[in-house]
Amino acid sequence: MLDRLDADHQPVGDFADYPYQIRVIDGDYLAAFGIALREGRQFTVDDRMDTDSVALISESLARRLYADGSAIGSLFRTGGREFTIAGVVADVAYQANGQRADMVY
Repeated sequence: MLDRLDADHQPVGDFADYPYQIRVIDGDYLAAFGIALREGRQFTVDDRMDTDSVALISESLARRLYADGSAIGSLFRTGGREFTIAGVVADVAYQANGQRADMVY
């Protein structure tokens, strides 16, 4: 389940049934696969499990959730955890047929 949150951490819109994939990555993943940063920043050494949670999302997910403006700095919740969006990255084909998936990294 994915919830877009407002500044008061309250759900905005209905994205509960929207399909997306989560991929846990390290700092070299994007470079290794040639995934371009479109907006914001990539992960840094300061982004650790014991700090505020940040995420990168794909362009297609950013367009879906934040069509009214930039996703950077916005909040969402998934898996019972809240994340601040630090960056938006290019869409990548993950399926053998070239189909793209909305991603959270």
